[in-house]
Amino acid sequence: MVAWITVVHQIGGASVAYLAACCASASEPISKAFMLAGLLCIAAALMVLFIGTGRRGVAEPATARAYS
Repeated sequence: MVAWITVVHQIGGASVAYLAACCASASEPISKAFMLAGLLCIAAALMVLFIGTGRRGVAEPATARAYS
């Protein structure tokens, strides 16, 4: 699982660098790329708040009983 997180992180970083370069080369100010990156960071921070919220109704797994 950790490896997949690393892979997705690297792909996301490369994509953002590529898209920022595309924005800069399209005769637009680089500030648009920074604004987009900031908005995406805010969106990611909001998504983190909802991690695990759907698991509240799931029952806990049964524990093994010790034989005496």
